[in-house]
Amino acid sequence: MVYSSTNVDGEFKSLLSIGIGSGDTGRNYESTMKGLIKLDEDKLREALNNNPEDVWKLFATNDKTNEKYGVAQKYRIMSMMSLNLMAILTELPALTVR
Repeated sequence: MVYSSTNVDGEFKSLLSIGIGSGDTGRNYESTMKGLIKLDEDKLREALNNNPEDVWKLFATNDKTNEKYGVAQKYRIMSMMSLNLMAILTELPALTVR
C-alpha cells in the first residue's frame, strides 16, 4: 500500500511522495516485504507545512462519483472486500453441487 498510487486530485499521489516508505526504497519487491515503515520526517513536515490540504486528500478522498479514493479509503474498501470474500468462502462447504 505504501507504493500504491492514488488518482486523487492534488500534488501527492502516494505515501512515498510525502516521505512514508517501507523496506529498502529503490530495491526489488522482495526487499520491501520486511514490515518496516520508513519516515522521511523532513519530507513529511514540508508536505504538511506547504500543502496540508493535499496531504489530507491523499489520505481521505472519498469521491464515489468520480471513483477517486485516498489511501485510507482504498484500504477500507479492500478490507471490506476481503471480509465479504471470507464470508462467501465460509459458506461454500454448505452448498451442494448438482
